[in-house]
Amino acid sequence: MKVYFKKIHDVVEYSDGADFIASPYIERDILQGSQTAYSFELMVEKEKGKLNGWILYTYSRSQILVDGVHEWDKINNGQVYPANYDRPHALNVIMNFRNNRRLSFSGNIVYNSGRPVTYPVYFRSEEGTVKGYKISVFGTTIVTLSWNFKFGSYASE
Repeated sequence: MKVYFKKIHDVVEYSDGADFIASPYIERDILQGSQTAYSFELMVEKEKGKLNGWILYTYSRSQILVDGVHEWDKINNGQVYPANYDRPHALNVIMNFRNNRRLSFSGNIVYNSGRPVTYPVYFRSEEGTVKGYKISVFGTTIVTLSWNFKFGSYASE
């Protein structure tokens, strides 16, 4: 089991609608805030027997607060918001089944909760409103099967 906590000051963030190409005053688009990151990790492992493996679960948060004196010095109205890489839940399951010295099976499951914001791949203006559309490369579960062949003596195992 692991526990983690960290407080970071002077984190650089960009104001809403920041434009670093057209703006003559880029320094107005850069804001500073604070960040809080914490996590809890738990691992259960089975090492012996025909069936072995482990389960690892992590709950972690990374949140930012940009609350300046003036309204233009705030992001999210001065309220806490998730950092771009905030991923609250992560679950990894690894299992191995060794039937005999020549035949074994293994598999894994990986789950991560997503980022705080996921934008569509592209936007289109239709009848005066902007609509988002999704292009999905991987829109479903991906199953992978693989075979490993070993040639030679298994007497040492």
